Amino acid sequence: MQLLSRALVFGAVLSLGFPGVRLSAQATDPASGTWELNLAKSRFSPGPPPRSQTRMWEETGADVKYTLRGIDAQGKPTLLRYTARYDGKDYRVAGSQDFDAISFKRVNAFTAQATLKRRGKVVQTSMRVVSRDGKTLTLTTRGTNAKGQAVNNVVVFEKRSSPSPSPSLSPAPGTQVVSCASQGDKMTFCKAGGTVTEARLLRDRSGGRCGGPGAWGYAGVSIWVKFGCQGDFEVRLGGQP
Repeated sequence: MQLLSRALVFGAVLSLGFPGVRLSAQATDPASGTWELNLAKSRFSPGPPPRSQTRMWEETGADVKYTLRGIDAQGKPTLLRYTARYDGKDYRVAGSQDFDAISFKRVNAFTAQATLKRRGKVVQTSMRVVSRDGKTLTLTTRGTNAKGQAVNNVVVFEKRSSPSPSPSLSPAPGTQVVSCASQGDKMTFCKAGGTVTEARLLRDRSGGRCGGPGAWGYAGVSIWVKFGCQGDFEVRLGGQP
């Protein structure tokens, strides 16, 4: 994994990792949801950037659960996770060689700051700003990576809209609709009526989780899903099992 990719992964962690000052029960943190990297609007130093990246932030009680998935510059999948609280304490981060802990602080309702540490030493700081319309997130990260290279990134993310419900579709000749649902990160296989040669997502029933890299696919006579993806898939069959 490229060092920049890891730094960018951290940045994306920050982008979704601030549950905010104690907001009212009705309020929603502006960083909540799923965000996608906009490579064209971002600047990376040093490079190269990852090929793609998505992040999901979830709040469960006082805990902040964050999961990042992407594809690095070499085409390899990346996965980074943490569970933390907004209390200024250090929390462990899994999935990076450049850092192992982060702590958070809120600047205002749309701006948050984080400190990244490795073995107790501060190595990077990052400022996250969510636009007032809630559609764009800009992350400015400065510091050093594991090789001692200076990091100076300005990275832009765009919020993924909730998918619109898909109309009911009848399978075309030679196809069928297979419903498949995973629980958490566990891969689940759902059998079709023959060997699957093509497949497409008809309806995402999991609030966008089927849209991330590696969330679903097909192999042999089955559709498979991971990472909480739950959806309906149209499959074309090329033979009997």
